[in-house]
Amino acid sequence: MTDDLFVSNLQNQHLKFPSKYLANVQRFTMTGQSEKANNINRDDVPFDRYVDIWWLAFCIGVQEGRRTQLEASKWYQFIRAGEVLPSNPWRLFQLQLIAVGITDSTEILSKPRELVSMANEYAATGLPILLDEMLGKSVPIWAMTEFLHTRIHMN
Repeated sequence: MTDDLFVSNLQNQHLKFPSKYLANVQRFTMTGQSEKANNINRDDVPFDRYVDIWWLAFCIGVQEGRRTQLEASKWYQFIRAGEVLPSNPWRLFQLQLIAVGITDSTEILSKPRELVSMANEYAATGLPILLDEMLGKSVPIWAMTEFLHTRIHMN
């Protein structure tokens, strides 16, 4: 269960992804399309916000079981974890559950910096995998859907 102290400790932690993928994250999110939003085909832009593509990349990274660590200068910070995660409580709860499962300890819940860093590293692993599935496809949302369907059924 989250408490106000946990959420307030997330305020100084940033969600981020490798900066080299920024152009493609913008391409596949409505956040990156604000100037031409009225002419967007949602099949080509399947995500509303950066956090949405980040979240799916995080889940893929967790499934891969790999974390990608980068130098500080190679990350793109897009929002504070304490601003976005509490507004979607299911993400916060799921993140906590995954972190406890991965570390096999509830101690991670008292270390927001480590928890968010771990999540960012998993997202950094999953993002290029996800982007590779959508890039060069005529309908990115269907390529992503088929990819996810296959991944879900591979276990």
